[in-house]
Amino acid sequence: MAPMRLRLPSRAASGWAVLGLWVALWPGGGPERAPQAQTQAPADLQRSLQKRYAGIQDFRADFTQTAKGGVLRTVVNEQRGEVTVKKPGRMRWMYGPPDRHIFVADGTRIYFYNPADRTGHTSPIPTGDNLSAPALFLTGRGDLERDFTATMPTTQPAGEWHLMLTPRRAQDDFKTLTVIVDRTSLAYKGFAWTDHQGAAHTIRFFNLRENVGLADKEFTYAFPRGTHITTSGGGL
Repeated sequence: MAPMRLRLPSRAASGWAVLGLWVALWPGGGPERAPQAQTQAPADLQRSLQKRYAGIQDFRADFTQTAKGGVLRTVVNEQRGEVTVKKPGRMRWMYGPPDRHIFVADGTRIYFYNPADRTGHTSPIPTGDNLSAPALFLTGRGDLERDFTATMPTTQPAGEWHLMLTPRRAQDDFKTLTVIVDRTSLAYKGFAWTDHQGAAHTIRFFNLRENVGLADKEFTYAFPRGTHITTSGGGL
């Protein structure tokens, strides 16, 4: 029997994949700055990002998220919010307004809440062989060089490096991921990924604050009274 994979409502699943990848690729790490270059080898940039990721224990950022294409060939309106992350395995995505919803991982369980219809979903964070590459990163056990093959488009935007990562092991949530970093500092500016339905997703980060000393209590979550709650992978 194949191992159970993490299954969440569509937005929650997207949030889980995105957040795991974001934690994996976060390239901050103190005052160190990389020299600006006109060209960059994909493997060298991949190695530098992995090294810098290891120096980040937590972060907070504002974000925008857009999606287009896929099965319906539609353009999704831009969403905004705030994300906070703390290793190991803690995260909180706060979306809205106008379309408010919440996605939280407290280190043990995952929670998704939609205030519009007062519905919630919860499941345990998968462990062992059931972990996807994003989940491995979220728990601090992923490795950018080991888990992805890196390439770079020939044409690069001014002031940015775009590093395309293809997972060495097939993933349920995405086919490829493009990491976007500042050329001078390697500060993380966002990423884009393509899912298996052909939809293109982009997240951009603003007001990044690294190693701010987030407390574990910021990632505790309880559904509001009256929420209709579903569970998967084991009860509370």
